[in-house]
Amino acid sequence: GGVAGDIICKYHGVFTQKPENHLKGKGCSVCASVKNLNRSGKSEGYLYLIEFKDYLKVGISTNINKRVCTLKWAHGDIENIYKIYNTIDYVCSKEYEIKSKYQNIPLSNLQGIIGKTECFPKSIKEELLKTYFKDEY
Repeated sequence: GGVAGDIICKYHGVFTQKPENHLKGKGCSVCASVKNLNRSGKSEGYLYLIEFKDYLKVGISTNINKRVCTLKWAHGDIENIYKIYNTIDYVCSKEYEIKSKYQNIPLSNLQGIIGKTECFPKSIKEELLKTYFKDEY
């Protein structure tokens, strides 16, 4: 494959992708998330931060109660839930921003966990709350 380069989405800014993937029609992951969530017929949704015993998980959902039930089943007991409700575009953009900013923080104990790219150490909780969940904090 080729070397990943920066591509500019006219809606969400710069993202990195290999040229062959872009030529195959893959594009901005935020646009893909927005498109996917828009299929639900809803124009608004949640950005959430869920605190589990050993880590945090961020994500987006249009049905927060259903999502929490699924996550409880997959990840175990939930200690705290923080959420904001806004447009699909806004919550998708903020999720992408969080994942991009903190993607290099390793979590070694999450082998086999679904959604582990959205899981982060509890050490960044205060920063996430102050930056993204001000009204909930």
